Amino acid sequence: MLKRVNTDLMAGLTGFAFFAIFWLAREDWRPSSAMWPESILMAIAVISTLLIARAAIKREVFEIFEEGSRLRMVGAGGGLALWGIGVHYLGFVVASAIMFPIMAWLLTRAEQRTSPEVAPDLTVKARVIWIAIIAFEIGLLYVVFSRILLVPLPKGIAF
Repeated sequence: MLKRVNTDLMAGLTGFAFFAIFWLAREDWRPSSAMWPESILMAIAVISTLLIARAAIKREVFEIFEEGSRLRMVGAGGGLALWGIGVHYLGFVVASAIMFPIMAWLLTRAEQRTSPEVAPDLTVKARVIWIAIIAFEIGLLYVVFSRILLVPLPKGIAF
């Protein structure tokens, strides 16, 4: 099912929706840790404004959803939503350590079914490398946000 939409307009409106949701949730932020998130929110608002202005000027319409499985798209979005809920209850590190490998495995399996000639093999060596990369990414994000940017991450049951 192809949809013809102005992707700049859709991206701008989506950006404003995210901006509004997080802007209204600001009351829980501490002043010492609010500068970075508020800066990002302002950047999202500016970029969304520029996208909507571009959509009004150019009015280009593109077909979307012409490739890929909608079930995989919804599944990946659902997985990210579960991760977001898990971060609240389990903490950033634990939820990420559970969800990131599952998402990587599911997306790799889907790629193997749809494009076996270019999909990566899930050998033991490849799995170890993927787990190491995922662990490094989680650790890097944790250090950058909690130690450098002083953004408090949900602790949940650990860290």
